[in-house]
Amino acid sequence: MTPTWKRAYGVVKRSIDCLLLQTFADWRQLICSDGPEEPLVRELVATVADPRVEYHCTGQETPPGDFGNSVRKAMLERATGEYVLFFDDDNVIMPTYLEHMVAALRQSGRDFAVCKVMHFGPLNEAALGRPPVVLEGEPVKLYHVDPLQVLAKREAMQAVGWDTDHGYVSDGYTLEELGRRFSHVHVDEVLGVHM
Repeated sequence: MTPTWKRAYGVVKRSIDCLLLQTFADWRQLICSDGPEEPLVRELVATVADPRVEYHCTGQETPPGDFGNSVRKAMLERATGEYVLFFDDDNVIMPTYLEHMVAALRQSGRDFAVCKVMHFGPLNEAALGRPPVVLEGEPVKLYHVDPLQVLAKREAMQAVGWDTDHGYVSDGYTLEELGRRFSHVHVDEVLGVHM
């Protein structure tokens, strides 16, 4: 799930390219504009011409300070795949991301997998130091885990839902709740980059 809003063409294209390079081919990317339709993004998705890449939009402006949380919540409610990943438009994942994360989930029988990512900020520097840092994803709690690190079974993620009450740190509250309610497996590899 890739929320976007007023991003440069090349940034959104890079997110699509990251998925097209995956060694695990059974995926679907839902790109959703956090507001009115963006013709440039719709055109980009049409140009890619891969049925696994879809474009949607919320059709309305979200309030200031939402940081894409409303669109994440809406996309999660519509999700139908076995697993979900919140893959922001400016993030990068390695070509083996999905292969290694899905394998870890299937072998462990756990509800979600957490990998390491290189994080360029912004970060809570008091808790983690100055960026860039490698986020370990342990413990699964606010300021210690990024959505890019988590591939979750859809049912587990939908049971938790997406927090929309805490602005910029809603992702931390969401993932902390996921960690409290469901079990995870740690994948000891840097598989993504948060720009």
